[in-house]
Amino acid sequence: MRYEDRGNKKWIPFLMPEHKGLLKRYYHEVHHFKFEDTEGPIDRTIENALNDAIFSGDIVTVTAMNGPLTHHFDAFVEKLDYVQEEVHLVKRNFHVEIVPFKQIISVRLSN
Repeated sequence: MRYEDRGNKKWIPFLMPEHKGLLKRYYHEVHHFKFEDTEGPIDRTIENALNDAIFSGDIVTVTAMNGPLTHHFDAFVEKLDYVQEEVHLVKRNFHVEIVPFKQIISVRLSN
C-alpha cells in the first residue's frame, strides 16, 4: 500500500472552528470535495487527550465499554481513524486494540 499525502486536509482537526468553515467551503467550491462533519462521533476532551498522547508518546489508560462491561487498559495511541470512527491503540504486549469512538468513556495519562 502506497502512502498518499492528504496535503492541508490533515491539519483540519487542529484548526479553529472559523478556519474549518472557511477551508471546508474552499474545498467544496474549488475542488468539489465534501467533508464529513467530525464534530459528533468523539468527545473533544477525549480527542484532545488522544492527540496529545500521539504527539508525546505517553501511555494512556483507556476506559471503554464492551457490551454491558467496562474495561480499562494501558496503551500507546497509534492513530485516530476519523473515517472508520475508531482509535488504534498498541498495548504493552504489542497487541493492537481497535476501539470505536462511541465506546470510549475516558482517557487519562497512565501513572
